[in-house]
Amino acid sequence: MSEMRVVITGAAGYLGEALARRCVAAGAEVLGLDIREPGSGWPALAAFNLQDVTAESLSEKMESFSPDVLVHLAWVFDPTHHREREREVDLGGTENAFRAAIAAGARRIVYPSSTTAYGVDPQRRRLMREEDGPLAHAAYPYAYYKARVEEWLPQFIAAHPDTDFVVLRPCIVIGPRARNIVTTVAEGPLMVRISGYDPPIQFLHEEDAEEVFWRAVVDAPPGTYNVAGGGVMRYSELCRAAGRTPVPMPAALIYPLVAAAWFLRLLPYPAGLLDFVRYPWVAATDRLVQEFGYKPRYTTREAFASYVESRVRQGGA
Repeated sequence: MSEMRVVITGAAGYLGEALARRCVAAGAEVLGLDIREPGSGWPALAAFNLQDVTAESLSEKMESFSPDVLVHLAWVFDPTHHREREREVDLGGTENAFRAAIAAGARRIVYPSSTTAYGVDPQRRRLMREEDGPLAHAAYPYAYYKARVEEWLPQFIAAHPDTDFVVLRPCIVIGPRARNIVTTVAEGPLMVRISGYDPPIQFLHEEDAEEVFWRAVVDAPPGTYNVAGGGVMRYSELCRAAGRTPVPMPAALIYPLVAAAWFLRLLPYPAGLLDFVRYPWVAATDRLVQEFGYKPRYTTREAFASYVESRVRQGGA
């Protein structure tokens, strides 16, 4: 590990920062790239450059650093009203980063996809498995572009047999430091639920996410892996654990209301997100345990509880 060179895109986020610290501690050389400056936790021995993954200059940065491994975390995570920019970053930026890294000699690419790439299927009654194809959910951009990348990724991997690809499909990452659409909803002024629906939901603790990313960099076998904590919790349990009482509404009412509120900038998420608290999307993780070689330390309930407990300590509950 001491001679390994690792590039992390989207490095200013807390997971990128944690991975950078882990790599530096092991003696690797690290270059972090992001469009925003990192926080105070960025390791002093790691290099950092401001860099847009959609820019042509990315190739020059990669070439000058000559990475062994690329960890591509750059993504538009939270919903925005700029769909074209999301497409540029998520689709164009991902391909640009992969091509630049391979041209610069990278022998391994770690790509965190998402279980949302499986999309939403109202008829689904079984666990989602790695061999299942992506299902692009156009109403929710994050999930839609994760699926779109996975549509072309197999052909891209086949065209570059000298590069190992580790594709991770984590569920929602949660924990004391997490700030994502789930924490935004849980801490918002109103939580709603769709009448007649109470789907099971998976969570992954941020410490388990860090460990999986680390192992993917160092020695995980190439392949695709679902990543989630053990067990599930119902949406109603999630609400109770967060100390909230969700307002039940029929689907025919809540979808147009949320769509209008999103359009007017009154809510931070579009109506497409509702599908993920209406229908089940639970992933099997036996391949993670048996082939990748890791069993998450935290269950789904324990991961969410750690987030809630951190809110209590901070006076947010």
